[in-house]
Amino acid sequence: SRGASISRTNTSHDFAWRSDHEHEIVHKTDSLYTLSTMEWEERYTQWVIYSSNPFRRCWTLVMLVAVLYTATIMPYRLCFKEFKVPEPETNEPIGWTVCKWCIDIAFLADMCLQFFFTYVDPKSGDEEDDKCKIACRYLKSEFIIDAAATFVPIIASLAVDAGSGEAASSARLARLPRIVRLMRLSRLMQLQKIEAYFSASSFSKSMSKIKGSRIVKYALGLLLCVHVFACGWYLCAALHYDDWDETWLGYRTIDNAGTLVANAGSGTQWVHSMYFVLTVFTTVGFGDIGPRTNVEIAYVFFLMMIGAVVNSIMVSGTISIITGMDEASAAFVSKKQLIEAFANHTKLDPDVLSQLKSWVHIRHKETSGFDSKMMRQLLLDASGIPRELLSILPGALFQ
Repeated sequence: SRGASISRTNTSHDFAWRSDHEHEIVHKTDSLYTLSTMEWEERYTQWVIYSSNPFRRCWTLVMLVAVLYTATIMPYRLCFKEFKVPEPETNEPIGWTVCKWCIDIAFLADMCLQFFFTYVDPKSGDEEDDKCKIACRYLKSEFIIDAAATFVPIIASLAVDAGSGEAASSARLARLPRIVRLMRLSRLMQLQKIEAYFSASSFSKSMSKIKGSRIVKYALGLLLCVHVFACGWYLCAALHYDDWDETWLGYRTIDNAGTLVANAGSGTQWVHSMYFVLTVFTTVGFGDIGPRTNVEIAYVFFLMMIGAVVNSIMVSGTISIITGMDEASAAFVSKKQLIEAFANHTKLDPDVLSQLKSWVHIRHKETSGFDSKMMRQLLLDASGIPRELLSILPGALFQ
């Protein structure tokens, strides 16, 4: 009996030691697994560039400059210099050549960086940092357009330079790489992505409250569209090669001496092209410039359809901004008059009246662009905000 009791005691101690030892091993194993998982996640996301990264902000500014160059200077030099009528300007300054190569290198680098830039998930609203999802999203969306705009002009230029014989030396084939360079205008689609990135900044939000800045934005957008289509309008005439005198360039004069616009400088030709496209966009149509060839007629047909849409967007947006300004100003003046009437009725102290006016002014600036009635209707609508979000709102608003 005594020996059995000693044996049971040793067995219980041994079992307790084993349990503690096994528990310690499992705890260490779990710790190592958790550590290895954290290390793997850290290594997996260490090359991801978030939207708050200073490098990404600087790079976005660089790409904004590159896109603006592609939208303004590139089509101007291509159409009004390299395709200039009657004789093209083939001697390009070394500075523009270096600038052109720097822009191409910047877009090529941006293609690589897009595989590391996070994006906001439209469903959850969170910033997605999974490399596989980032890569798949870019490959399915902008990659093909960016690759075509970057590599197709280079391949076309190399193919023509590698040619030999009469076909390679012909004027038509020699102009092919320059025409293909117009594909780089597809890079203008990045303006929407750049605008969405900058719209989240505090500076952009403060500027959006200024009504005048929004009107200027519409005006600049209209001028940019007119500039791009003006380059295309001039190119339609310049591509007629030997019979350019049958186009609008051979009929448009710039002075009383009968000097043709074709014999003027590139700047003058650009102004006349801008003038014509702007008259089409605004549906004015003075009739002093018009299409002469079938290509020009087809281009103007397309131009009128695009111009009707662009003009409608610009006019309606500007009218809504001005109308909103009038309504907000009327509401602000009405509140001030109400406070002044209340102060006269109650013989209110002038200092208190001044504080009330100051509060109304600050309140007007803070709630500019906020429609309380519409928001109240949205909250009370049964098919509006889901119940899950409604249950979260009180704690988020009054915490």
